Amino acid sequence: MASSEHDVGAMDDFQSGRAYPMSVEGKPLALVRKNEAFFAFRDACPHQGARLSGGLVSGSPKPCLPGDEIVLENEGEIVICPWHGWEFDLNDGHTLAESCRGRVKTYPVRLVGDRVILTLF
Repeated sequence: MASSEHDVGAMDDFQSGRAYPMSVEGKPLALVRKNEAFFAFRDACPHQGARLSGGLVSGSPKPCLPGDEIVLENEGEIVICPWHGWEFDLNDGHTLAESCRGRVKTYPVRLVGDRVILTLF
């Protein structure tokens, strides 16, 4: 399968911890920046099609006992669907809920100088 690279903007165009909707080759995608790392994924929840770019970018809670302070890990690497709260790991697109088999397609992103390059395949 052929792949194509797309310059989607300068690194400074994107704030860390926020999802940016975009269309690349007619595909609805979203891009999230976490410090110097970028994540790209299909901008549609597999559950009922909500635009994930409208959701919260967060982390996943570490296991804890009732009453303990909730501490997040993988901060900035989890996107939460705005409709029903499904959570997806931006590293591989898999849902965090063990009972769900949902997955959102992810795409490679790299920096070339200060430019953000997304690869479609």
